Amino acid sequence: MYETQGIRLSDYAESMLKLSLEEFKSTYTKPFLLVEKAEDRFVEDIDTVSPADAPGSCKTNPSLSKPVKIDEQCVYYIEKPDGSLLTRMISVGRQSNNDIVIPSNAISKFHAFFKYDPAHMTYSITDAGSKNGTSLGKQELKPYQPEPIRSKQTLVFGKSIRAIFLLPEDFHWYVNIQKKIYQTP
Repeated sequence: MYETQGIRLSDYAESMLKLSLEEFKSTYTKPFLLVEKAEDRFVEDIDTVSPADAPGSCKTNPSLSKPVKIDEQCVYYIEKPDGSLLTRMISVGRQSNNDIVIPSNAISKFHAFFKYDPAHMTYSITDAGSKNGTSLGKQELKPYQPEPIRSKQTLVFGKSIRAIFLLPEDFHWYVNIQKKIYQTP
């Protein structure tokens, strides 16, 4: 299930639509990061999105083993791989040793990281002193100061890479409202 390079949203949609919400939540227990370029049309308010408003144009379903281009919506499952050295954080950056690899020069080698607080069952995002910064919503994050993050919040990495943080039930909902775009006739 773990893939540092991201998987096209259309490929997730194809397999996800076969699962009920309960089946999906029991299979996927960690949040998702839905990533695309900021220059592309991007839905700011995910609660009001409709299939016609869906960002990106991922209408083909290539093999999951092919590299994912950053100019399409990509899905990252936010979890630690087995054997990862940095066990307390889920790293984001352009270098291949990160847990989430976003191949863009706008992203620092080690750009930011997520942390999970099991006592409060919450996540936070921290900018790792990146050159181009990280924003949560419209707020620029201060380096090395964690900020709580909620499902459906928008992140901007390096001023040009936008992402939405989604808990499993919200990711399932997001994909289901876009069925007509991703299902083949």
